[in-house]
Amino acid sequence: MPTILKHYGTCLVCCGVIAFAAGCATMRCQSIPSTAVTRNQYFEARLTPTGDGRGFQSFKLEIENKTQSNLELDWSRTLFIADNQTRGGFMSEGILYNAKDSPRLVAMDVIFTDTTFSRTIWPSTLAYFVSGRYGGWRHGYMGRVSGGEYGVLLSVKTNGEEHQKKLTVRIVQEGSPQVKEEIPVVIP
Repeated sequence: MPTILKHYGTCLVCCGVIAFAAGCATMRCQSIPSTAVTRNQYFEARLTPTGDGRGFQSFKLEIENKTQSNLELDWSRTLFIADNQTRGGFMSEGILYNAKDSPRLVAMDVIFTDTTFSRTIWPSTLAYFVSGRYGGWRHGYMGRVSGGEYGVLLSVKTNGEEHQKKLTVRIVQEGSPQVKEEIPVVIP
């Protein structure tokens, strides 16, 4: 009889571990607001967190030029924000992973008159290397453990004048009491 109880106890522990792991694997995050927006007389910028269904790994950045002159997006002064602190820059398509912490290979992007710039960007600080047979470079998740405020300190120049704007969203676990709070969408 004790052997049966021993196996029953082991089975219960295994089922508990599997249930816990399944719960963690299906944990979903939500962004409040879903898109952060800021605008001034020169441009309107939108920042939307994007990911793979398990969490947010990147942002879609869109900047609409509202002027009759070109804007310059200064990547060397555009920074990732995590929990109200800057934490390095961004990567985008075409940036080599092993050069992610080097001075920006693309220092500026020009946004032409009456056009909208759009790019998916990944925080450099969240990129990491996994060794082994199935290793390689990976992107970490924003807000997976404790949630928090994430975003971009945007640096745009027009006619030699720099304009910095902070765009942030709060990332929370779905079902969290924080989801019911309202945050203004437009940051002047």
